[in-house]
Amino acid sequence: MGVTYLQGKGGWTGEEKKVIFCVVQKRTGSKVEEIVKDLDPGAFTILTSASEIYGEGYKDFFGEIV
Repeated sequence: MGVTYLQGKGGWTGEEKKVIFCVVQKRTGSKVEEIVKDLDPGAFTILTSASEIYGEGYKDFFGEIV
């Protein structure tokens, strides 16, 4: 699992927001969604598939695990 915290700003409101970008295995996605709903029912969430992930703990650009 990988998590990155970002600072954001609402496009319509200009309001400062905290953004959490999280990469998890498919089987974990529904549990993460449940946790988010419990902690912040008004949270904006996106669940999507990724065919390839590069970076620490995942693949490097040469196909090896880093």
